[in-house]
Amino acid sequence: MSVSILSNDQISQLANFAQDNMLGSANLVGEILHAQNLKTNNARYSESEQAAFTLSNSLADRNEIYSLTKYYTSNSWHELSGSKAGELITRITRNAIWPITKTQTYDRAIGLEVICSGYSFSGNTYLVGESSSYMMEVMFFNSDINEWQVTHIMKNSVSFLDPCDGHFQLSIEQVKGVKSELDEINRKKIAKRNEEIEINLLKREQFKEKFSAVKPDNAKAVLIAELLEDDCGINDDYYGSKTAKRVLLGFSKHKRNLFPEMRKAAATFPETKFLSECSAECEHRENYSMGRGTYLTQGSTYSGWVIRKEVIYDGTINEAEIIHSDYGSNLKPVNLCKKIKTSKHKTHSGEVTVTGELLTYSLNEDLSFVDSSELKAAGFKNKGGEWVGEKGTVSPAFLASVFTDGCAGLF
Repeated sequence: MSVSILSNDQISQLANFAQDNMLGSANLVGEILHAQNLKTNNARYSESEQAAFTLSNSLADRNEIYSLTKYYTSNSWHELSGSKAGELITRITRNAIWPITKTQTYDRAIGLEVICSGYSFSGNTYLVGESSSYMMEVMFFNSDINEWQVTHIMKNSVSFLDPCDGHFQLSIEQVKGVKSELDEINRKKIAKRNEEIEINLLKREQFKEKFSAVKPDNAKAVLIAELLEDDCGINDDYYGSKTAKRVLLGFSKHKRNLFPEMRKAAATFPETKFLSECSAECEHRENYSMGRGTYLTQGSTYSGWVIRKEVIYDGTINEAEIIHSDYGSNLKPVNLCKKIKTSKHKTHSGEVTVTGELLTYSLNEDLSFVDSSELKAAGFKNKGGEWVGEKGTVSPAFLASVFTDGCAGLF
């Protein structure tokens, strides 16, 4: 059967709606609409389909019916104008916008169907009235979401359509009905949004109280573990992630981003313990425009556990799971970080800073050319403009060749 032939359920939805609005018997309306739809299909494809119609109990709301009338009209156009089916579908369409009562009044400035040039409305548009000397208020059916919406447009962009060929004027009662319904929907949306704001404010106050109860007096920052979930679709052309979980690992007396401190904090939580032992490649320094700051993670930076430091503002932070009742005595990640000796060594082209097992190679700014392939071959990786490597991976022979004072005691 052709796709242009509407299903029994689709015809039944139109027919049952017509009966509910006293436009005729559902069986009779369904037979008329189905016959017109079948006639158009046969005329379009030179076929002789003789499918029977069987009424079902399928129902739909007004907006769904309005959208379905447009679909029906586009697939039942053959000799539709002036036919019984054409009259029925027009009456169904009008009642789907707003039920027509016995008393209907009309105004030449309200309810007219218009075309709005320069606006990308995807459905039929009707005039509600003037909102100022140069603006008009219109309502239009957004077929993308099957909803009526109200907006304001410039007067000089409006062109009026003649009430013929399927175009018709809405009564003042219909326009007021749709407008009042939309106002009520918007009122409920605003009330729900305000309620959500109040709930979020209450949650923040409750968290602030819990946070204040465990925060040491000298704390300036916190160490946070975040579980990220990849939020990219298979065909998306961008990277993204969302935070599935936040855990408060501990407090810090300072605001500096220190990876030894992050590693010690990671060791206190079973799910992030692996980050306390990961290689230097897990240390990310993105302290530049559009960067994500300083953080510790392994593998993809868009999924998995991430450790970072957050500064305490106004005595609180963004909500996170509190996993200890006494961070001051049990965690103390700052105190767990023993002081690591740092030494610096001059080279022919810059300076190597040794911090524990980490080597940071800073090149002189006045160098006109840097052979990055040689640095990469030696075991260094560029992170945030600096070349970083570990003692176990950087070539001792390379270091011996670039040092001005030898590298004795470095290994």
